[in-house]
Amino acid sequence: MIVTIPYSRVVGTVFYLQSMEEFATSLAEGGFAVTIGQWSLRLDDWSRVFKLRYVGNITPEAPFEVDGDCYGVAVDHVVGYCERLAHFLRNRGIAYDFDHFVDGEKLVGEYKSAL
Repeated sequence: MIVTIPYSRVVGTVFYLQSMEEFATSLAEGGFAVTIGQWSLRLDDWSRVFKLRYVGNITPEAPFEVDGDCYGVAVDHVVGYCERLAHFLRNRGIAYDFDHFVDGEKLVGEYKSAL
């Protein structure tokens, strides 16, 4: 029996224009487990590495990059997590634009705010 392990990635941008600490507080209030690192927020309720990297010192108009490494996680689980994050951001009026890919190129989902 051959078992195929999905390899999903989530990449894009969150346009939260306040500090990393304020973003972490907002995420925690929204039910996300968050660890503040030196240059990123790690969403700890995720079974793999899912970070919101701070790049505001380089691109102040787009200060957070979405970086989700979802190797070995069921695709529907990743979709659910992306939907949860998009719902949270939308409800707080935070603009976002991120995509979910499987196996490096197959687009599974596009998450983009209307803001």
